[in-house]
Amino acid sequence: SVGVVNYVMNLVKNNSKVHVVEGNCEVLVDALLNENPGLINYLCTRKHSIFNEWLEQLGFSVHEGTSIREVKEALLSEFSQELYWLTELPTAIETEDYIFVHAGLEDRVDWKETERKNAIAMPEFFNQSHKANKYVIVGHWPVVNYSEEAPSNNPVIDKEKKIIAIDGGNAIKEAGQLNVFIIQRKQTGDTFSYTYVDYFPDYEVIADFNANSEMQGGVTYPYYYIEPIEKMQDYTVCKQKETNNVLTVKNEYMK
Repeated sequence: SVGVVNYVMNLVKNNSKVHVVEGNCEVLVDALLNENPGLINYLCTRKHSIFNEWLEQLGFSVHEGTSIREVKEALLSEFSQELYWLTELPTAIETEDYIFVHAGLEDRVDWKETERKNAIAMPEFFNQSHKANKYVIVGHWPVVNYSEEAPSNNPVIDKEKKIIAIDGGNAIKEAGQLNVFIIQRKQTGDTFSYTYVDYFPDYEVIADFNANSEMQGGVTYPYYYIEPIEKMQDYTVCKQKETNNVLTVKNEYMK
């Protein structure tokens, strides 16, 4: 969004310790500057994109017959600073002990040979491997997609493969959160922790509840299809079609 870009640009300008890597959404800036006509369809269907926010500020409306060059010229006339800042973001940042990259690295001896498209859009990197010989910290793929038992949006760490995935699914998952992964540097070795924010209210538990231990998992990638079995006051017992697992699903999530 416009607010996020402006906020982060200001952070970078005023704090030399703030560093930013590019993500998969930044390829849209390439599409704009290269005058890719396919971007028009994107703008017509994704009304809440940053480009549409900027165009709305300019009073410029996009339709199927709009020229991509018109859009480019309009945006560059007022937002060239923001656009070029986005194009100059590094694909990865390497320190002595860590590599920060949006999606992942290819499993090759020289990780720097990773193709950009894979570095910013590789799926399921936590289930893969790399040869960088240091921790690789990534986002992109929501960590809840890796959950095998109870769904969780908290960062996950594989110490053997040296992969840390931190994407909490904020704005992508209905129950997502925005994670902050914290690396505490110490002479005795680094320690990891995290915190997060979400939009859910806090409640006090007033009664004990014993869950059915056989009901594990959730409705998440790649198994999205469920069949209702029994509707109760707050939950519906469902069968997950792809796995035949029986789950309870909150009624407001039923669609």
